[in-house]
Amino acid sequence: MVRSDGDGPEWDLKLRRDLYDWEIDPLIPLLNDIRAVQVSEGVEDSWLWTGNEDGNFSVRSAYSLLLPRCTTEFPADLVWCKDIPPKVELFMWAAVLGKIPTIDSLQRRGSILANRCEMCLKCGESVSHLLIHCPVAKDIWDFMVESFGFSWCFPENTKDLLWAWNGCKFSKGGQKLWRLIPHAICWVLWKQRNEIIFDSKQSSFHERLIRMKGMLFLWGKGLNCLSNFRFEDFVVRWETVVQAL
Repeated sequence: MVRSDGDGPEWDLKLRRDLYDWEIDPLIPLLNDIRAVQVSEGVEDSWLWTGNEDGNFSVRSAYSLLLPRCTTEFPADLVWCKDIPPKVELFMWAAVLGKIPTIDSLQRRGSILANRCEMCLKCGESVSHLLIHCPVAKDIWDFMVESFGFSWCFPENTKDLLWAWNGCKFSKGGQKLWRLIPHAICWVLWKQRNEIIFDSKQSSFHERLIRMKGMLFLWGKGLNCLSNFRFEDFVVRWETVVQAL
């Protein structure tokens, strides 16, 4: 994507179509970033550790190289989970990319709509608001996190949520179940949002919670990590599940 002419190398991204107006703004910072990059033909890409400003190579300077790479990676291993419905995996993939059809996304595509979250009726609807920051969503996240005895700061977006959710220590079966919780919560919230918009059907916090636990139970059975629980115990006596994990 680099062509050379008399004035030196120039970037040519070879876009397959004309950009929409709302796509131009995020493209400009990208062009500014890559304009400063010097491309050497015939040389493979590599990471360069330059050390500190004084030229020393410390652990801290190594983190400055590795940490941005980790936080910007797509959390593929956390999105694609075995034995859950493919439509839920695809939904989480789209949510991490910010591509589910929330109202703000539809507006950017040219739809004329009033942007309001139909779950809380307070804020505009976006992926991050709908799945994380909406009071309706926050109640479920708070319940789940606090039931395990954890405290957390709400992440900015779905990708950061998955990275933050990863790494907690449980038993082998508990680790499998823990990884499924974000998928179940986000899927229940999305279904609830659509039921409000298309069917004018509201549900209570406890109904959403039971729905989410039911999904976890069915998915967990497929992963063979809930063989010691009955459905009634899993849904009603949640504290015993937490203690067992």
